[in-house]
Amino acid sequence: MAVQTLERMPPQSLEAEVSLLGAMLLDNTVIDDVLQYVSKDSFYKTAHQELFQTIVELYDKNQAVDLVLLKAELERRGSLEKVGGLGYLMETLEVVPSIANAEYYANLIRDNAIKRDLIEAAVKIQKDVFENRGEVSALLDKAERRIFDIAEKKYADKTLHIEDLISAAFKRLENMNDRKGRLTGLSTGLYDLDDLTCGFQPSQLIVVAGRPSMGKSSLVLNIMQHVGVVEKLPVVLFSLEMDARQIAQNMLCSYARLNTHKVRKGGIPNEDWGKLSLAAEILSPAKMFIDDAPGLSIMALRAKARRMKAQHDIKLLAVDYLQLMDSPSAENRQQEISNISRGLKSLAMELDIPIIAVSQLNRSVEMREEKKPRMSDLRESGSIEQDADLVLLLHRDGYYNAEKNPKDADLIIAKQRNGPIGTVKLTFLNECMRFESAATLPEDGY
Repeated sequence: MAVQTLERMPPQSLEAEVSLLGAMLLDNTVIDDVLQYVSKDSFYKTAHQELFQTIVELYDKNQAVDLVLLKAELERRGSLEKVGGLGYLMETLEVVPSIANAEYYANLIRDNAIKRDLIEAAVKIQKDVFENRGEVSALLDKAERRIFDIAEKKYADKTLHIEDLISAAFKRLENMNDRKGRLTGLSTGLYDLDDLTCGFQPSQLIVVAGRPSMGKSSLVLNIMQHVGVVEKLPVVLFSLEMDARQIAQNMLCSYARLNTHKVRKGGIPNEDWGKLSLAAEILSPAKMFIDDAPGLSIMALRAKARRMKAQHDIKLLAVDYLQLMDSPSAENRQQEISNISRGLKSLAMELDIPIIAVSQLNRSVEMREEKKPRMSDLRESGSIEQDADLVLLLHRDGYYNAEKNPKDADLIIAKQRNGPIGTVKLTFLNECMRFESAATLPEDGY
């Protein structure tokens, strides 16, 4: 099918634009209401952009904006004739059907502006494809990014004045103070960890690392399960190591506290079937999603995560594990990991949710007498250390030393961008692949 150039009149409603400007002049209280829908660039006609901006700037100076004041300001700026002169201003006031319809006009103007943005994005996508700029996966990612930005209204100016930022920060501090020490982020269900981190925060990249068989996947699954079932929030796990059916089976056994190995062998006792049925009844309604597509690239992950955010408003995302992700354009392994970790941090900021990335530690841990992991043990660690807001290193001494209690586990907070480092004591229930806090929650909660 031939692709045709888009050469029709762009979507617009000059009548709605004139009516909105007139309503703003007739009743200044309308201005605050419509500013949440439209900006200067929402208007199609250049003269209307100039009029809107001038009205808003006068209003921001706490001046009662009317026809006389607007005319004087436009004359001072040398813009009166550019917008059509005094005659056009008077016509603007005469065509207002009803001030009560101001929000309707604003919505219509905004919708037309979005349609024009979509047309512009389509033209750019078409140009990129015809000029063969990059691989197909890169073209798809770029195209989706353009559409997503329009949907999320992120084409607006993100530069903020310090006064606005300070005001917002002060309100956040007031809200935190009102919570009287309760968590400000997502609870993990591990009380000591929550106490040290105040919960997982929006935009954070959280790296959970350890050597094989430490239980990294189980720990992350426990956290996802807590957020999805107890906190009742939507979560998504991207598993590159284990298929979704096996994960679901492990979740059932973990929640029912049954030995996963015995369950796999079959011959489940009747009393255990009751526990499994109850676990299934509790887990099934949870808004937990699992994607087990292998060889996932950062671009594919971004595309899927954006859709999950738009459709389900996910509050937590996890990737298991980082080193299995693909970055085809990288020249070497270190650059590949760097691209992936930077991409995950960027995605966390874009979606404004915490993202957990499971990571392997390198073999140097096995080659030294002291097995407790360090930050430098992160495989291809430089970029991961830099991009992560929180680095959690999982260690079980009993795995290496038979004299140690196999249930004892340490979760080492090796890095926390805005908080203390330290070690959280956990209890590992190996038979059901479950981690629990060694501490108990105080009676008054967090």
